Amino acid sequence: MTVQDLRKASEQTNDCIIAARELYGELVTLLRYLEKARGWSIGNLFGGSLFRANRNEALSQVNSSAKYIKRLNRRYQMALGELSVSIKSDSSIAPSKVVLDVIIGNTVTEWIIHNDIMKAIKQNRWCLTELEHQIAALEDQEALFEEQIADLQS
Repeated sequence: MTVQDLRKASEQTNDCIIAARELYGELVTLLRYLEKARGWSIGNLFGGSLFRANRNEALSQVNSSAKYIKRLNRRYQMALGELSVSIKSDSSIAPSKVVLDVIIGNTVTEWIIHNDIMKAIKQNRWCLTELEHQIAALEDQEALFEEQIADLQS
């Protein structure tokens, strides 16, 4: 690869890292909303309209966050796809990319379709762990590109 190719790959890797961190932040927000909604579902057994109103607000936040996560995930998947094409390899990130896509889809599906808060929370936590690994792998890849650029320029 030329220095120009490596710079482009490094920039694309950085784009992936930024997209992954945004996705991670929103997944943390979704987890917080899911846990809040779970808490209200228990309180709702004993309460009246106040509990229903607060739970409905939490559920609305979950739905909004889940939809936003789907958009962020598409952006992240596209960035990873561009990087894979640029470096002409799927590297070790590709299998993880597919796993993450499925987990995010399942988390959102469990919530929106099945209304299973506990399963959505479990999958969300698993997704956060997987995304942390991907961010670390991308940061390592970016450092490698930068190192290769420095070697070629010296």
